[in-house]
Amino acid sequence: MAVGEAKSDWEYLESPNKLFRLLFFSPPGLSQRYLGVQYMNCTYRVPNKLACTVWIANQNNPIPDSSGVLRITQEGNLVLSASERAFFTIYAQQPSSISNSTIWTATLLDTGNFVLRAGKRVVWQSFDFPTYFWLPGMKLGLVKSSKGEIESRSLTSCSGPTIPNVGAFRLSVDPNNFTKQLVLWRRGRAYWRSRMWNGTNGDMFGEKNRHLFNFSYFSNEGESYFTYTRQEGISLSFIFIDPFGQVTTYNETATAYIATIVKCPGDGCVASETFGCWGAIFVEIQQMVDGGG
Repeated sequence: MAVGEAKSDWEYLESPNKLFRLLFFSPPGLSQRYLGVQYMNCTYRVPNKLACTVWIANQNNPIPDSSGVLRITQEGNLVLSASERAFFTIYAQQPSSISNSTIWTATLLDTGNFVLRAGKRVVWQSFDFPTYFWLPGMKLGLVKSSKGEIESRSLTSCSGPTIPNVGAFRLSVDPNNFTKQLVLWRRGRAYWRSRMWNGTNGDMFGEKNRHLFNFSYFSNEGESYFTYTRQEGISLSFIFIDPFGQVTTYNETATAYIATIVKCPGDGCVASETFGCWGAIFVEIQQMVDGGG
């Protein structure tokens, strides 16, 4: 996608491996339109109506009808318009920071990352603005931006199973940088804490996930973040938080899937800060993709 091109409501941008599409969609039961990245081989069984959508551009700014258009302006801005008027700016280029002869392009990568480039340089990417999905390669925590500033990267839940608006829960690193763990907040108060990073692959989401994710933790010059890659033999991995504060880790192979749901009351809950949060409950679901045992 380049300057002068546009993607209308019925069109989409596809990743080279055809696993992801950037497109307009309406959640079940809603008429408003959202621009998002969807995983196309959506065979997994997760109890969330938005589980196939891994990123949403206008989470709090739905388009009221099907008049939405995505385009790159001559100035390098990534803009959503509706009814032939500017509606929502996804990315605004700083004036005079790049020459007028710059070639602007937007592509959807095989990782599900939607990227805007000025020439060969990445100036914006969706992985820096996660919604409720944590995909392999995303950084979660305190990360240095392209401007050299430390910015927070966190997952934010939706308001409901079919309502994309930002909800009550947020998942990121502990901001004091000492505990080396992920924290789930509910409206600004600690709700759940992962297990401590142990310097190796870790079992932050429970023992069952120790060999399913290649987690890494980085901390230097103000940065403090987690990231992960898929294990060999895993075709799909992701982590997401639902509107009720449950954290789901998911791995899929050619023949089976494993989904672990971490929830309160359960292991890691902050009992002193969350009413009714105690005990230890890990729910593991392991089934064949085709429904077998």
